[in-house]
Amino acid sequence: MAWTDSTQAGIKHLAAAIEMYRADHGSYPSSLEELLEGTTAEVRDYIDRNRILNDKWRDNYKYQPQTNGFVITVTAQTGWFLKGKRTERSYRRGEALD
Repeated sequence: MAWTDSTQAGIKHLAAAIEMYRADHGSYPSSLEELLEGTTAEVRDYIDRNRILNDKWRDNYKYQPQTNGFVITVTAQTGWFLKGKRTERSYRRGEALD
């Protein structure tokens, strides 16, 4: 339950950071690396402060831009009861900031 709650919060925060990137650049980043490299210090601080890509479970975050939005997938990497557990959330353009 704790993993699910934490992961859902991480997805929500990452989605907000991706939307902030879109607001600054006019399009979504092509990858999480581009998000981190091409964003403002404020957004990088937001990502670090909320421990989005560096959570206590060392989850694997994946991001896939789509025509009218994006998908975030998180896969658990550790723990015998979590290993391989996966959750995914799709967002339409602008939905993450609603």
